[in-house]
Amino acid sequence: MFSFFIFGCIVLASVLVGLETYPDSENSNAMGILDTFVLTAFSFEVILKLLREGKRPLQYFFGSDSKWNSFDFVIVACSLILSQVSNYKAVKLFRIIRLFRLAKFFQKVKPLRKIVEGLLGGLKSMLYIVILLGIIFYIYAIAGMYFFRENDPWHYRSIEITLTTLMGYATLSVSFFDSRCFHY
Repeated sequence: MFSFFIFGCIVLASVLVGLETYPDSENSNAMGILDTFVLTAFSFEVILKLLREGKRPLQYFFGSDSKWNSFDFVIVACSLILSQVSNYKAVKLFRIIRLFRLAKFFQKVKPLRKIVEGLLGGLKSMLYIVILLGIIFYIYAIAGMYFFRENDPWHYRSIEITLTTLMGYATLSVSFFDSRCFHY
């Protein structure tokens, strides 16, 4: 039951971070109260987990969930310290870092974990696609310099500029296509 309460607090903290993007959120008393509630709940979770270890409180940091526990402890400790500081940007940073606690939620729910594992597997494959596209763009950039530099020295004067030109053509970037691009 307590785990569901903590997951609810994680979701609430995530919603609060999203709501903080609105201009009037800095002065909202309700946001401050909810943020204090979330921080209190997370602090209470850390204290309960430390007390659960009994006479071996260091097991909290070196046990089976040591990575998550250490992460939670650092986030809560820094958030408690920063809650006393008036630097609003530093507090925002740790509120954003608290979003990484959502990964804990993904780890516990099996269907979500499978989706995340699939996405990570897809990202690994995408790396090879990006490398292949980089090689193809490089080859076309060199060919473009050889064939088009005389007629269009503005877009084909160096590898960097030629690669930018090719990226503009590939993405159909509107700002890229200016009057110098087309010579009829």
